[in-house]
Amino acid sequence: MYDWRRQRIAACRPNRAHEVLAAWSARYTDFTLITQNVDGLHERAGTHNVLRMHGSIWEVGCWTRVRALRPVADETVRCR
Repeated sequence: MYDWRRQRIAACRPNRAHEVLAAWSARYTDFTLITQNVDGLHERAGTHNVLRMHGSIWEVGCWTRVRALRPVADETVRCR
């Protein structure tokens, strides 16, 4: 399920709103963007200091060991 979503998002490009926020983050040194987006388009646009409330679709986590893992095929993700 998530691998399909990652493939779809990988084909997306930041839009004008992402670019404006990236410009603000470059202009204002104390700028912080708080987002619910998980797609990473803000970072791809060049925005600095992004706080993601819901994490990233590009990383999976393991609550058993509380560590981030790199994405792999959904059927192979296991917490040990």
